[in-house]
Amino acid sequence: MRRLHSPPSAPKKPEQNKRGSYVNNMIVNIIAAVTALTATGSELSKPLEQDAQEKVIARNIGQDYSIENIIRIVRYHYPKIQVQDLRFIMMPISAPKQRKDVMQISEMTQVAASELGNFGSEILEDPIEATGRVYGNISSSVEWAVTYRMSPNDASTMDDDAIDCNDHGEDANQMFNQHNIPSSIISIWPKDPDNRFREPWHQFSHVRLDDHTHLIVDNAHNAYLWHGSLHGFVERYMNYEDGQVEMEIIPVVGISHYVRPKYENWFSAAALQLQHLVHSESDLPTATQRRYGSAYIASRN
Repeated sequence: MRRLHSPPSAPKKPEQNKRGSYVNNMIVNIIAAVTALTATGSELSKPLEQDAQEKVIARNIGQDYSIENIIRIVRYHYPKIQVQDLRFIMMPISAPKQRKDVMQISEMTQVAASELGNFGSEILEDPIEATGRVYGNISSSVEWAVTYRMSPNDASTMDDDAIDCNDHGEDANQMFNQHNIPSSIISIWPKDPDNRFREPWHQFSHVRLDDHTHLIVDNAHNAYLWHGSLHGFVERYMNYEDGQVEMEIIPVVGISHYVRPKYENWFSAAALQLQHLVHSESDLPTATQRRYGSAYIASRN
């Protein structure tokens, strides 16, 4: 009897390495996510117009502003603003400072560690109160971050108590930008590292009018004309608690060209601010081309 043979079976496919496949998919997803975030971040970091800083400077030269012209623009935008002319206070003109070695990171780390230790003691004594205070601080910090440098339109819908100094600064800088006046964002903090976790930091709008003359617009309520260095102004007039808390321009990141973002949100504002950091106030463009003007143009009210 003839023996029947079963047909040869098809070759078996090698078993897939499920773990390897999962890892590969995860890597692909991570790469896709990073690419999408990078593209999104790049788009959100765009200015309202390309080469914005250079174009504003070029248009400003064509405007041929005097100091008086710029003060009139400020007064028109802020009818109730108090303008003080401090140019004739006899103060030495110190060299502009923007030091890279005085962030005092180690000192700030020690202060942060001390604050953390204090929190540990407080939470042992009264956990409910300490936890509630921490929650409030975190909520305030998150709210501050997501509303950083709100546009004037967004700020107009908020209560006055919700408007921070950086929002006022954004309004002033947009005003200057609309008139082709190059301006900058100035950020200051307490000079003593011990106070940087306890006292408020501050931000204001600034225009370098000529080599040693500055216009500071602070919180939409006060404007100052100052002759000297910007650091000298901050050290003399921006201290807290009747001079007990001395302030200084934050090293490295405290001076930035104002460039209006294409998208009005906190990420775009912060990204462009970091992209346009300035090493020293002497690197800022001047907003006036004329070297003459009245001797006294602002009230001391």
